[in-house]
Amino acid sequence: MGGKDGDISISSESFFLDNGLIFSESGILIPSDDGSNVDLIGGKGNGGDIYMNIGSAEISGGMISANTLGTGKAGNISISGELLNIRDGAKIVADNGNIYIDEAGNIIDGTMIGGKGDSGNIALNVNQLEMHSASVSYNTLRSGTGGNVSITAGDFVSIAGSGTDDAEHPADFYHGVSTQARGTGNGGHITIETDTLNLFTDAMINGQTYAEGQGGDVTLSINRLNVHEGGTVTTSSRGSGPAGDINIQAEDAVNLFGAGVKLGKSHIFTATHSSGRSGDVTLSTRTLTLGENGLMSAESLGKGNAGNIRLNVS
Repeated sequence: MGGKDGDISISSESFFLDNGLIFSESGILIPSDDGSNVDLIGGKGNGGDIYMNIGSAEISGGMISANTLGTGKAGNISISGELLNIRDGAKIVADNGNIYIDEAGNIIDGTMIGGKGDSGNIALNVNQLEMHSASVSYNTLRSGTGGNVSITAGDFVSIAGSGTDDAEHPADFYHGVSTQARGTGNGGHITIETDTLNLFTDAMINGQTYAEGQGGDVTLSINRLNVHEGGTVTTSSRGSGPAGDINIQAEDAVNLFGAGVKLGKSHIFTATHSSGRSGDVTLSTRTLTLGENGLMSAESLGKGNAGNIRLNVS
């Protein structure tokens, strides 16, 4: 009941996951006979870790998930290799609980399960990362602390959204890399280190807090950042907790321009929609280009104070 779950380890020259599932979960949900509620069995021990050491990997429409439903910590997800291609709705997820969503994309009252154990970390260490209509994310739902998402790519990271106004997802759903803090636990951080980061067709790097917990920071350590066709880097607060900061260190250039399908601008911004404070934006680079429909901002759309923008262009 309280021991650590076993780990999952995969080593291969090439790997293809087509609408399949690899998961580690601390705790089991058993539905009642009439389906009106569920009972949690276990969940006190830590979840097992998932390790993948692969030359070339493609994840299409499937999911790699580490979750905890009780007080135990969720397992970590670690993927290393030469090329990682995540596409067609595929997900890499580390959570600390389950929530149930209605057809409109809203959380159903009384259906949050777990959220007390800490989320696991996600670490992607590859030479090239390609994402198209896919997501890497974690959610912390109650008092558990969110895990960190760390991406290191020697050559490039390319993150693309669907490029369409996708009716099968809620209006506020975006592909990309995201973290969410929905309770009192603080969100973890997003860190990306690579030579070139391309973010386009409505894809997002997005850190959010919806309640009391502090949102995680977004830190980009790169040579060149290209954000276009509605690409967005953002942190925001929709509750009383403060949003995280955005820190961008781009040795060569930052290019920001172009409208997407769902988003009218390519955007680097922090915002508050409630009483929590917006985060700060700090950007250092040699060349900054803000083209048509390119925007940087720190906004207050509620009662909380907006953050600051600091630019060092030289």
